[in-house]
Amino acid sequence: MAPAIAVAFTTGTISLGGAISFLPGIITSDASSHNFLVEVGVGSALLALAVSAIFVGVRLWFRRRRLLDSRGTAYIVNESAKTWTYEEKRNFSTRIQTEFAHIIRVPGPDELGSNWKWPLDENAHKWSGKVDELVYAFWAVQYNDNQRTRNSLFIWAWWSVSLAFTLRAISGRRGLVLGIRRRPSEGRAGRLDPEAWREPPKSFTIDPSLPDVGAPGAIWKATANFGSDDPTAKNAASPKPATLLLVRMSPGAWGPIPPGDETPAQPIHLTLRDAGGNTGLTGTVDLEFREWRAFPDTRHHAWENYEPLAQSAARWISAVWRERGGVVLLGMVAMPEAVAGIGILATQMGESWPEHLWPVMWNGHGGPMVIPDLDLGRSATRYWNHQ
Repeated sequence: MAPAIAVAFTTGTISLGGAISFLPGIITSDASSHNFLVEVGVGSALLALAVSAIFVGVRLWFRRRRLLDSRGTAYIVNESAKTWTYEEKRNFSTRIQTEFAHIIRVPGPDELGSNWKWPLDENAHKWSGKVDELVYAFWAVQYNDNQRTRNSLFIWAWWSVSLAFTLRAISGRRGLVLGIRRRPSEGRAGRLDPEAWREPPKSFTIDPSLPDVGAPGAIWKATANFGSDDPTAKNAASPKPATLLLVRMSPGAWGPIPPGDETPAQPIHLTLRDAGGNTGLTGTVDLEFREWRAFPDTRHHAWENYEPLAQSAARWISAVWRERGGVVLLGMVAMPEAVAGIGILATQMGESWPEHLWPVMWNGHGGPMVIPDLDLGRSATRYWNHQ
């Protein structure tokens, strides 16, 4: 719409200038002369074109203003890992500059001077504090924004950071409503339409009328060899039971779990590093492995299915936790927007959401999986609830 507004006002301005240029000749010409009639006709036509173009431009401007107000403020959370390169983000940022009432980039820990890229090395025990910094930064920029406009969120981040961010941000600001928007992507599932951001935002509110999608897979036995990055972590006996959940919204592989419908080799063996020593799991531990999967019929899930996907996955996580108890670990192969939606839904589930929930992060290639110090359970929101 912006180019059309520019064309309309440019046409109107040029036409008005042309009409005015005929005015001296009309004033000085003999009214009975042929030139007078030509100048009046041409000047009147240009004036009519100018008035029409400016009128159309004003109408389009007000229509665009209403559109921008309805879209509201776009908050961009760009917390990509160190090894990620997304060229489409640069093009996306340029494209949406004129498409929202305001564009606000939420400064993360790295931009605040921490030189932070969400590592899975010995610094993984700092994740929780860094998510807190990200939440504080969002609250600060959101506080200074027009509170009457809609809050739209675009997010690039590890899935666990997406979930923790929305869970904590909303827990600490009751009444805050976040509309999650889909951003373009060139991820493992292939290229997503660069204009996907134009689709309406999702609010991710618990809705009993939404259909259940996806389905739990088979239950497998697994063993995990645990180590801790924290030398002060207690070497307590491993609490029982211990469950590893995997939410998979695309058929990509996850660690030792092969892609698609392939059956994992039995038994499943994992090497995990507990960066914060919070799980209490040490040595070799027997795990029960459970998977929930909802693969798309085409390359990507349709945007209208994101809310049912998030709600069904959240309910499954809750149901398994209530059944099993003990230590619950969570892995995901899912879209960041759907994961952010799970975080929003978790704030609405109360005590149905796990007390503690520890993410298992896979870097996409070799090496042990890492459990960063980042509790995704409701216990992590108690502090925020009193802010």
